Amino acid sequence: MKKFFYFDLPVVLWMALIFILSSQPHLPSAQNVWIDFLFKKSAHIFVYGVLYTLSYRAQTVHRKKKGWVLPLLFTLAYAVSDEFHQSFVPGRTPMVRDIGFDAIGAGIAMYLLNRRWQYSTLAS
Repeated sequence: MKKFFYFDLPVVLWMALIFILSSQPHLPSAQNVWIDFLFKKSAHIFVYGVLYTLSYRAQTVHRKKKGWVLPLLFTLAYAVSDEFHQSFVPGRTPMVRDIGFDAIGAGIAMYLLNRRWQYSTLAS
């Protein structure tokens, strides 16, 4: 049970936060179109990078062999389901492009975790 609260619950709570944010009918936007675009897409990258990191961390407890692919597939599946969910929210439009930004966030997190793992392996 301790493992659930420490490893799995953060994943569930982060997914709930994403769900709540994507349920908002109208997100505030900046007056400048480019600033608005940069802010929203950076948020996608950050949020899904964190989801990848949390899901990678959670799967290390449940599997002997640590893999990079399962957390990536999990994160991308949630990104797709999030865009599908937005199709039911008034004022929101699902965009395949957003899934691309979500994938970039997961990819950056995967790269950084891999680099950290390689560095810690070399250091020991």
